[in-house]
Amino acid sequence: MSRVLYHFPMSPFSRRVRLALAHKNLACDQLDARSNDALLVQARESSTQMTIPVLVDQGRAIGDSLAIINYLDVAYPDRPKLWPSNPDDAALAFDAVAAIDGALDILVDLGSRYFTLSSHDHWSAVSSELVGRAQRNLDRVGKVIDSLARRTVASSGWCAADITLMTSVLWLEGLPARVGTYAPVDRIVKLGWRLPDVLSHWADAHRGRADVMAL
Repeated sequence: MSRVLYHFPMSPFSRRVRLALAHKNLACDQLDARSNDALLVQARESSTQMTIPVLVDQGRAIGDSLAIINYLDVAYPDRPKLWPSNPDDAALAFDAVAAIDGALDILVDLGSRYFTLSSHDHWSAVSSELVGRAQRNLDRVGKVIDSLARRTVASSGWCAADITLMTSVLWLEGLPARVGTYAPVDRIVKLGWRLPDVLSHWADAHRGRADVMAL
């Protein structure tokens, strides 16, 4: 097969790409980059991002989950669209994804990349400010979702914003059960953020989707 996805099974960023591929009805070989050191090196050397997931498609390597989603809409315009065409829907979808990613990036960075700085005198103040920013992003998305009289972000139906939100909610909800299995998870859980109930309630309408259940 000419399409390969290097991914981490539980990563919300990897999961959103898997859902995007399913939405586009695109078959793909999925390689768990944590299962083999050589695969991880191979994936990171394939993309300038040096992060996971990485999609290799028709000889093209794309890193970063959002870049991959954008690529899929451009490369396969004849398949179901990931981004809505209506300007109002598109603005809502883009804003929701930016807010969600803003929150996830902060939590992941504080729990992993930046945690070595936790012994610094200013860590508490800085981490508190950043977690507050992440919480505001989550709350903002919650208010937007609560104001919609429909089950999807866009009026046109399931799109990249729903995919991003769904995988993020599943990941955040699942973190407490994974405490003790992976040090960064413990740290993220202890940061003091809260997933708005409205987002979990929104996700309830989509948990039974075949593509979501396959995650």
